[in-house]
Amino acid sequence: MLSVVHRIYHKQDIKWTQLLQLYEWDVGLDRHSPGLRRLHKITYEHLHLTPSLRMRVYMAAQVMSSTVANTLDAQMKAGKVGLESTIKFIRYIDDFFDCLNVSNAYDYARLRKPNLEPYISAEDKRFDWLMHDFLGFLDEWEAEVESHPALDKTAKAKMILSKETLKGMRITVHSFVELGRLLLKLPGVTFLLSEKFNQDPLEQYFSKQRGTGGCSDNPTVEQFGHNMQALYVASSCVKASKRGNCKVQGADEVAALDSTPLPRRK
Repeated sequence: MLSVVHRIYHKQDIKWTQLLQLYEWDVGLDRHSPGLRRLHKITYEHLHLTPSLRMRVYMAAQVMSSTVANTLDAQMKAGKVGLESTIKFIRYIDDFFDCLNVSNAYDYARLRKPNLEPYISAEDKRFDWLMHDFLGFLDEWEAEVESHPALDKTAKAKMILSKETLKGMRITVHSFVELGRLLLKLPGVTFLLSEKFNQDPLEQYFSKQRGTGGCSDNPTVEQFGHNMQALYVASSCVKASKRGNCKVQGADEVAALDSTPLPRRK
């Protein structure tokens, strides 16, 4: 997520304080219709982050959303200037999240967001958007910052997303697009849900390991193995922490697993 350090794109600031001001305007009493909020999902905690809240991915998705971008656009139409770059950044991140979080065949119609529609073809336009438009936006931003000859490396680093974030986004896009197109060309594959490309099961497993270990932050191999056996015995009775940064598997998802024995050879 953005920090208090401001970024620069097309010679305009992209600042966290712009979102703070937007929230204060949204809940303020100096509007024509006080009490009727545009950002009904955004709370104080969304914008005043603690180390624990920084791990909540869903909060980042709610802040970097089309609803926030539309509200900033409404502010700009009301006379506020200098928000174009922030609006564009948020819209790109929102579309990026949607493209990589297709979870079922119905949300796109219910939420009226075409980017949440299941992938059914290797020629899906979202693959091209991710490779050319989204990565092109990051490349253009990075090139603009690097073109300032009077700034040192430290100053330039504060004007754009971190190198680690940019590299992670590029790896994610290239990996997903290449694998998604490959899978959709296989016989029998009729659709693809991008949300399934995640490491939530792994994170949930280690969350259970930490819960089983109690106060032991550095278990030995023997202790880890003992905890692993305990988790196997307890099975679905052990729940992952709700404070983690991934979705906790619900009871419905557990019940959907098929444990029918495979037929034996004659």
